[in-house]
Amino acid sequence: MALAIHLPHLFVTHQVSDLSTYMLNTSRWQDVEKQRTEYVHTIAEDVDTVVVTDPVVPEKPADTLKDRIDRFTVFSKGAFDTLFWSMYLVHYGNAEYFRVGVNNGKEEMKEKNKIVDYFRTHSSTYFNAFSNYKITKTFIDELSTDLLTCGKMKWSGLVAMSLFYQCNIYIVDYTRNIYLPFITGNATHTYVLYQNPHYIAKHRNGIQYFVDPNTQVLSIEALDNTMIQLVNYNKPLRGVSTYKMSDLEEMAEKVGVELDDDDGKLLRKQELYNKILVKIVWETQS
Repeated sequence: MALAIHLPHLFVTHQVSDLSTYMLNTSRWQDVEKQRTEYVHTIAEDVDTVVVTDPVVPEKPADTLKDRIDRFTVFSKGAFDTLFWSMYLVHYGNAEYFRVGVNNGKEEMKEKNKIVDYFRTHSSTYFNAFSNYKITKTFIDELSTDLLTCGKMKWSGLVAMSLFYQCNIYIVDYTRNIYLPFITGNATHTYVLYQNPHYIAKHRNGIQYFVDPNTQVLSIEALDNTMIQLVNYNKPLRGVSTYKMSDLEEMAEKVGVELDDDDGKLLRKQELYNKILVKIVWETQS
């Protein structure tokens, strides 16, 4: 029995012409180009008949005031004199605030003594040229005593700080849509403190103020458009005769006061003024 073995032609010299079956010649290129053109044309016709709709993007919910307070504010937590330390924090910054440590009695008295010395070395006439509060010698004497003896700084301390730090300060009660201004004519900064409606004084670790150092939560213009600016902490409004009825109606809308009485009768000017006044009375001290 004969055995035939067939081996590939390993040692045969091949010619280029042997690969002609696999080469792209002119004829084949023309066939490819023709098929490509027909394909593109077909796709173009299909696109003309397709209705293209924009993808549905879920609508992002608008920021609430609380969202912006959470994002843009800092706060002094666990301070005994929360008003003083909130102002210290916003004026000197986080690094200095944490360096001295909250409730540092020595640093607190040092700062308050600086403020008192500043007021004792200038006349009341000098301060009246800048402040939106009436500064008298009696006011300076009472301020000095309160700053150095009271455990918690009173609102008058913010009058002093606005002048000493050369800044405008706004205390905002956003649950009642009112704010209290401490303005100085030579201000180089503006600080806004938002009262925490959930603060309880007996809870030492609570947060009383959220401090906005760059007016990013609400601009001053936005505050004015949506809230009532009080005259000062002792006098919420000017006399009734200085307001038009339309002014009072606008204020009533901001703080949720009805324009009608219980019988549906439109309130008179004095009645509306009185109802607004009851709504916006500010506490006498922090």
